[in-house]
Amino acid sequence: MPLVKLIVILMLVAIVVNLASALYQLARGTGDSKQMLRALTWRIGLSVGLFVLLLLAFRAGLITPLRSNRRIRINPAIRRRRSASTRRPPRRQNGVAA
Repeated sequence: MPLVKLIVILMLVAIVVNLASALYQLARGTGDSKQMLRALTWRIGLSVGLFVLLLLAFRAGLITPLRSNRRIRINPAIRRRRSASTRRPPRRQNGVAA
């Protein structure tokens, strides 16, 4: 498994763990709000870091978007309606329809 993918997975796990920690502190009636704030701050920092990592990895060519060769199929009835509504009126030359 490439190193970038492993780092992304570890960061996602850390984000979920920090979110769960904050939820636990919130659900516990006598929970420490400083611990909850710290967990949420870490989660935000990790999320921003993950976003930056993904951008840099994409720019460096380490990751690429998934490309599909499939074409999106449009319902023929919708296609007919769409083409009829966007059809141009016939051209006129010297007042006569071409």
